[in-house]
Amino acid sequence: RWLLSCVFAEHTRRRERLQAAIEVCRSQALRVQREDLLTDLRPLIDAAPSDAQLVLFHSAVLCYLQPEQRIEFANRLAEMSHEREIVWISNEAPTVVPEITALAPATEQRRFLVGRTYLSAGQRRDELVATAQAHGADLEWLLPK
Repeated sequence: RWLLSCVFAEHTRRRERLQAAIEVCRSQALRVQREDLLTDLRPLIDAAPSDAQLVLFHSAVLCYLQPEQRIEFANRLAEMSHEREIVWISNEAPTVVPEITALAPATEQRRFLVGRTYLSAGQRRDELVATAQAHGADLEWLLPK
């Protein structure tokens, strides 16, 4: 109910997509936890199967953190990548993840930037893979096919 209440009343297509996604999630054996992005990240990563590729995805999340907290988040991921490789997929407004913003072409459009960051042994490699409409209505891939 909370997620659905976040959708603007006139955005019926978004509400329909979200409702469909909720139904898919309800049919799966998923675990949803309420955690703090900075303080609870380590236990969540440690709980992931050690033989699986660890992928961390977020959309319009880091914009709610202060810039120094965003840096802390990225630094924590880099630190944890000494123990296992991490693929970080971000979908954020321009300037939220500066390393991804630096890869974006100059444009007047207010598109979200979909970044893929590989973290291994404390090092990161960033790629801008797509631009997206802020509410997920469309996606424009930038990587070659």
